Amino acid sequence: MLSLLLCLMHVVSHAPHAWFFLEDEGAYYLDVNCNMSAVGFSVIIQLNQDEYREYHALGTVYIEYLAARVAYWWSEYSPRNCIALEAAVHDAINAYLKKGARDA
Repeated sequence: MLSLLLCLMHVVSHAPHAWFFLEDEGAYYLDVNCNMSAVGFSVIIQLNQDEYREYHALGTVYIEYLAARVAYWWSEYSPRNCIALEAAVHDAINAYLKKGARDA
């Protein structure tokens, strides 16, 4: 049953080498590429109610802004990091990228 749930997560939009914005049954997640010195890592946050309202008011412009905040102030967002969803997020991203390669 877990694999069925993972299939529902999908990429809504992305900015290459910066972020992926995903949706899973009405919950929205932002996977941001962050850096600390020479080390790169990902921070995955679920949008809270205020962020959700801003996204629905401003669209991708807000996601770009939020991703920039997370990338710059990643330590402020690290307590919200959804590590448990990392595999599902990466599976959805890989499926999205493979689909894009087939469509190209």
